[in-house]
Amino acid sequence: MQFKISAVVTAHASFEAAGSSGLFFPVPDRPAVRRCVESLLEAKVSEVIVTVDETVRDRVVEALAGLSVRVIAADGSLRAGLRDIDPASTAVIVFPADHPLVCPTTIEDLLEEHPFCRDNILVLLFDGKQGQPSLFPRKVMEEVLSGLSLPEVISRYSGTIRYLVTDDDGTVLATGEAEARERLRQILLSDKK
Repeated sequence: MQFKISAVVTAHASFEAAGSSGLFFPVPDRPAVRRCVESLLEAKVSEVIVTVDETVRDRVVEALAGLSVRVIAADGSLRAGLRDIDPASTAVIVFPADHPLVCPTTIEDLLEEHPFCRDNILVLLFDGKQGQPSLFPRKVMEEVLSGLSLPEVISRYSGTIRYLVTDDDGTVLATGEAEARERLRQILLSDKK
C-alpha cells in the first residue's frame, strides 16, 4: 500500500493575541509560520495546506512566498484544510503554526511510524508532555469533516492513540506563551536549533 501524508497548518489570528506575534515571531530570521511549513516540506510531507484567518491572510501569504504550499482563508479552520487535502492521503499531520521549532526529523519520525500503525493517532511526547504536531489517520479526520471538533474526535478514538517519545523540545514550545517565547529566545541564542 502506498502511503501519502498531507499536512494542515492552522494559522489562527488568535496566535497573534496579546501582542505575542505567534505567527510572525522571528525564528531566527523568518516568521514562525514559515519555519513550520519549511520543516514539513523538508520532511517530505506530500502536501501542505495552511488555513488562515482573513485578518492575517496577506501577511501569511507574504511570509510563505516561494514555498510549495496552498493557503486557504478560512478562519484558520482545520475543517477547511481537511476539505482541500488530496483524496489519496492516508493520514493528515495537524500542525499549529505557533510551534516553529519542531525539527524536520521529528516530522519524519511521524511519517516513518504511520505505515506500522496506520489506524492509530500518533501523538508526540516530550518529557511527559504532549507535543505538536500530531498525525491522524484519514478515517479519523473524516469525523472532523462530519462536524465533530478535534477534541471530540480525539476523545472518541482515545483507544487508538499511540505516543511517540521524542527529545525534540520544539514540540512543546508555542510562541503564544511568554515562558515558551523566552525559552525560544534562549534556544535561538544558543544555536541549539
